[in-house]
Amino acid sequence: MPAVLWDRVRLTCQVLGTTGATTWYKDGRHWWQERRHSFTVTDSGTYMCQKPGSSHSSPVIVSNDSLVLQVPARALLEGDTLTLHCRGWQDNPVTRVRFYKEEKVLGEFFCRTELSLPLL
Repeated sequence: MPAVLWDRVRLTCQVLGTTGATTWYKDGRHWWQERRHSFTVTDSGTYMCQKPGSSHSSPVIVSNDSLVLQVPARALLEGDTLTLHCRGWQDNPVTRVRFYKEEKVLGEFFCRTELSLPLL
């Protein structure tokens, strides 16, 4: 699931067989370069890293919104069930959740924060 800042996020850049400084990018711009290959995120944004002789990593989005819609971080295949999860800031209770697709209500719940969509 995508990361939220209030979960205390630590990013690590690992590339097999490479040494040297790690270059970090935030929101598409060169952010800093250093020998450390990991750090604790203190600001929301989109992060990537790169080691000498390698390409950029896949982006990691870290949100700090008070309400987030989380989906699995893995790739989904045809026939998989997609589970959407609505989560409140620092896991505060969320009541009356409404899920939409293209402005059409998919489901409305008073005590549940998940919606499963079968058979993609």
